[in-house]
Amino acid sequence: MKKELPAVILLIIPFALILIFWNQFPERIPINWSLSKESEFFTGKTVGLFFGPILNLIFYLLFLFLPRIVVRDEIKLLFNKSYFILRYAVTIILFVFFMTIFFVALGAN
Repeated sequence: MKKELPAVILLIIPFALILIFWNQFPERIPINWSLSKESEFFTGKTVGLFFGPILNLIFYLLFLFLPRIVVRDEIKLLFNKSYFILRYAVTIILFVFFMTIFFVALGAN
């Protein structure tokens, strides 16, 4: 479980930030930007803020439990370390995407 602690923290932080700053977010959240850094697409506050963290949680749980269901023990031993790195990489990338939307929505440049 100690190996999973950093990932679990990265999964909890977005939900905590959403709850803490909920009233400070605008009703429309930018989720797509052009090359000139202007917002092209907006969505509602609930979808714009919760979609990323929920997607991250779903991917994390899939990556965590799928090998236990699908893959045989011999194959697990061969790919254990690279699979662990892949799982963390996906979690970190989705966390960074959320933090980008979070700061832009709060008005940071």
